Amino acid sequence: MAEAKLKELYQQNLRKMDDLTEKQQNILKAALSLFAEQGFEATTSSQIAKRAGVAVGSVYQHFHNKRELLMAVLTPLTKSVFSQAADQFIDKTLAKKYDSLEQFLRALIADRMLFISDNRDEFKIMLGQLLSDSSLGPEINKAFNDQLKATTIPIIEHFKKEGMMVDYPSDVIVQFVFGGV
Repeated sequence: MAEAKLKELYQQNLRKMDDLTEKQQNILKAALSLFAEQGFEATTSSQIAKRAGVAVGSVYQHFHNKRELLMAVLTPLTKSVFSQAADQFIDKTLAKKYDSLEQFLRALIADRMLFISDNRDEFKIMLGQLLSDSSLGPEINKAFNDQLKATTIPIIEHFKKEGMMVDYPSDVIVQFVFGGV
């Protein structure tokens, strides 16, 4: 099973959100693209409105300011898109047989580098905002750590079951390997 790109999962999630009108969905998609292309600070509301095919007033009618719009863009990513991508990754990873932990780690690193490359826009927004707005740090960091644990613990459990990893508590292994993340 191939992993869907974050942008595809994002759009699927927007369509499932009953509380969003089509205009709001278009505004969020346009904002995601523009924030990735130009950065949050450099993007204007009029550019977002133009790309979304709506009047500038519509942007402010649905989102009181640009920061609220940014949070509306990031929320589906942190609340559901990342977890869906993590589930797809776990399914794909555990479907393969690895002869050693080293073989798995090499495949994991190559796969995640490709994943980041394929989803550059979304990571660019997240990292850009983390670097420029420290108030977002705890929220994004929590989402990242939750997904890290959700992704790695089933894999660690699999390798412990196969006898390829020491039988320590999985959360201790995650903390040891990814400690400062």
